[in-house]
Amino acid sequence: MGASSSTLQQRLKDHAVPGVVFLVWVVVVVLAYVISQRTGADLPLCTLRRVTGVPCPTCGGTRATMSLLAGHPVRALAFNPVVTVFVVVAPFWWLSRLLRPPPPWSPTRRRVASTIAWVLVLGNWAYVIWHEGAIRAG
Repeated sequence: MGASSSTLQQRLKDHAVPGVVFLVWVVVVVLAYVISQRTGADLPLCTLRRVTGVPCPTCGGTRATMSLLAGHPVRALAFNPVVTVFVVVAPFWWLSRLLRPPPPWSPTRRRVASTIAWVLVLGNWAYVIWHEGAIRAG
């Protein structure tokens, strides 16, 4: 039992940063939403969009998260598909990594996963830019 609990403690330590970052992001999103609802002010969290007018790959993430929390998953997917899937999957992924670490990946598997991730991010970014343009166009 001692070895098992120390292994879990080590995994908790190893995965603390992603867990904390995710929780901080959720708190910021919820606070921005609450403030905007109470004041009526739009609080753009995206610096890239504020400076250039171009949405970033995660633009719409706040609205997607709030739509999920309100029970509207289709609306969440429309705002930002990758963020929506991430918000749903990330807590389960993090917990599974704590409970049972996966075997190490080969360099080839890492390259394939990295390529897939980049394709998803860039495809999502193209969608977000198109979706934001479609919303503005009317």
